[in-house]
Amino acid sequence: MFKKTVLYTVPSACAVLAASFALVACGGSSDSTGSSELARFAPADSLFFADATVRPTGDVAANVDAIATKLTGSTISDQLTEALDDQTGSKSMNYDADIKPWLGENVAVFGKTDLSNTADLLDTNTSGMTSYSADDAAETYGIVAESTDDGAAQSFITKAAEGEDTTENEYEGNSYLIDQQDDTALGIVDSTVVAASDEAQFKAIVDASSGDSLADATGYKEVSGEASDESVFDIYTANEPILKASGEDQFPGIKDIYSAMGIDIADSASLVSMVPGKDQMSLETFTNTDSDIVSGDATDLISSFPADSVFAAGTAGIGENITKIIDSIDETGIEGVVEPGELKKNLDEASQGGLDVRGLISSINELGFFVSGTTTENLGGALVLTTDDPEPIKNALGSFSSLAGLAQDAKVKPLSGGQTGFSVKTPELPGRPVIVALKGDRLVLAIGTPAANQVLDGNGDALADSTAFKDAQAALGDNGMDMFANASSIATLIGEQGAEGSKEAADFFNKFDFMTGGHGESDNSLDIIAKLK
Repeated sequence: MFKKTVLYTVPSACAVLAASFALVACGGSSDSTGSSELARFAPADSLFFADATVRPTGDVAANVDAIATKLTGSTISDQLTEALDDQTGSKSMNYDADIKPWLGENVAVFGKTDLSNTADLLDTNTSGMTSYSADDAAETYGIVAESTDDGAAQSFITKAAEGEDTTENEYEGNSYLIDQQDDTALGIVDSTVVAASDEAQFKAIVDASSGDSLADATGYKEVSGEASDESVFDIYTANEPILKASGEDQFPGIKDIYSAMGIDIADSASLVSMVPGKDQMSLETFTNTDSDIVSGDATDLISSFPADSVFAAGTAGIGENITKIIDSIDETGIEGVVEPGELKKNLDEASQGGLDVRGLISSINELGFFVSGTTTENLGGALVLTTDDPEPIKNALGSFSSLAGLAQDAKVKPLSGGQTGFSVKTPELPGRPVIVALKGDRLVLAIGTPAANQVLDGNGDALADSTAFKDAQAALGDNGMDMFANASSIATLIGEQGAEGSKEAADFFNKFDFMTGGHGESDNSLDIIAKLK
């Protein structure tokens, strides 16, 4: 069938790159500005645009092949050749003879979904669960690949269409083939191979190439310039139509929540770039969405967690951010949910009995959590809050203790040793009580006494003392840390399970030293880094 032999040939290059890097991503950039020349083929209303550098050069190519070899045992070039040969096998074509002679450096995929009927796509099944009916979505897409030899590209198209039920048409001086079975289209426009989901989309791509295109859209222009010159793929998404369709129809008050958070979704967009290094992979994200919500630096909190933490994450400014939202919602209300002036009144009513809800919220500074341990037998973890004013939390502990005591088979016992709080023992966690404790400026909800003592008293080594954590901080540079994962420890825990596929998953994680993530000072950027051994 024409669609399978042609439309699936060009984008397989993107698929191979994504699979090789073990990331759900596809896209790229090759010019000095970070924006793609191929964006001029995408209609201005495209919801996403993914641009991949399928044939990188220089140091970038060397880094890509080094990472791919470590992860998969073969270079990207070998995998690309094998994948494209598989896709074209039914036509007796191969990559070296039929594709390599014309395939340029970049390939892009873009498209949109009809979001006007989002509510209709959500069906309630017999179990009461909500499901998404993907078949109901009207989707259009385009795939464009740079051509270095139009004659060779046309030979490929002609060979791929042999024996298929196709007709040749022309639009604005551009010849193209139409598959009579499913209306997919393929042709060459301005030395670029263009594949489209239907004839209308092909014409829209031609129009975009000589007129109003994604390259001129405000959101795309603002975020695409943030792409690294060394990225091998970028993914752009237009946020405004997605956020509107997913929220306003089902919950009209969502716009009031956006307003309360200081979020302006007009012309907002996001970009994710994949940047390969010699021994690490980085996902660099950026958005032009403005917000009053800030993400403070919780690096110091995370660094105090146990050295054997398998995973740790944190953020700061919690109380400040929530208080901003409460103040804004109380002033303007949320359509259909709460009237102006009602939210604070309701929170104050809930504070009867000595529980100061608003005071408790505003006192919270940092929030973090970790999972620690070397085996499933000693696995523990904790949720940690830091506070600028411990009194509201201290006053609330009595209420929390009473609630815990209502649980069946739970044994609640006050803590000693300078810690304010209680422990809860349950049959489900033998030998590992749940600890709720306040000491100094920290409140801990922990599974296991060792985890609680480490965070409250500093017993034992902390993450700050581990080499992997120090290397992760160095990799993030000036960014504050939001997340840290010890890949070797994750591999050990997965391997212990003995479930189907666990060995393969453990082997994969064992190829990494650590994974970390951190935001920039502007809060509009976030880098995620995976360091290979």
